[in-house]
Amino acid sequence: MIKNKTASTGIIRDFDLKRTHVRLTYRLILIVSLIIIVVGILPLVWVFLSGFKDIKEFIRDISILPKSFNIMKYVD
Repeated sequence: MIKNKTASTGIIRDFDLKRTHVRLTYRLILIVSLIIIVVGILPLVWVFLSGFKDIKEFIRDISILPKSFNIMKYVD
């Protein structure tokens, strides 16, 4: 029978997470990583959703969501 040893042999062990500075550093790295992910994905979402807008709506409206999701606008 094989035991699951990921908690005791990973990069950060359970024993290390009992220390306050290790927990704070772990959470800081997690928050920074999530911010980087959001900053990286947000432009892709914005470009995709802007494809559903015509040029007048794109210039006039600063909202990220288009007023209607017409696939023909995306094709054009």
